[in-house]
Amino acid sequence: MSGLEMLFMDGGATVAGVLSAAAAVLGYKQQKEDDIELVDQPPDLELLRGNLADAYTSACAAHAAATAAWGEPLSLFRASGDCPPWAEAVGQSAKDLVDKASELEDLADVYDSQLQLALSDGKSLQRAPLEALVEKLNELTIVLTQQVPALIVARDAMSNGLGPRGAQAEEAVQAATQFVLEEPLPIAIMRERQLLGELWRTGPGRMEALARAIARRTGREPPESTSPAEEPDYASYVAAYL
Repeated sequence: MSGLEMLFMDGGATVAGVLSAAAAVLGYKQQKEDDIELVDQPPDLELLRGNLADAYTSACAAHAAATAAWGEPLSLFRASGDCPPWAEAVGQSAKDLVDKASELEDLADVYDSQLQLALSDGKSLQRAPLEALVEKLNELTIVLTQQVPALIVARDAMSNGLGPRGAQAEEAVQAATQFVLEEPLPIAIMRERQLLGELWRTGPGRMEALARAIARRTGREPPESTSPAEEPDYASYVAAYL
């Protein structure tokens, strides 16, 4: 008689016991995973929020420094082919970098809003994406700062025909090119994803940041207001994403 036949001899009681034990093991493993991945204690949430704020502030400062070095928003840069190729390469790589910076900065706003809701409503959220975003923002700060001297030299070369290509320019282009956003971080990190629709409670501009983050992932244009006196219909836009 096979082992499986032996299990069924008692009318399934043995099988039921085995399945119950297996379910208990799986439940325990899932609980352990939740304990690792989710955080809901106010001191932990405050620490995560502080780390995110520090990384966000540094990245925004480096972003502003790069913009100041270039003299205008890098998002407006378009290579014309009329300037030294190396200078245009610096401008283009920096433009691509600040596009990524804008994406991470919006995501930081969205994460901070969810941290606020978790603190005020006693909710839990995922720790790992927050820590990954902080790490990426810190890396971004270093790379953006590295662009500043190269942008100054490149701008002079494009405006006045001054300055030969230097090692700084090559290093800046290489650093900007190597800064990549690997697997996209999730937009919703709260256990209750539907609470994304309530980010408006955490301050002005947060729903706009959320809409931009969703637009980048889905390709759907963010909503627009039908009149100056009305807010865009962010609620429906977010609900469609969820």
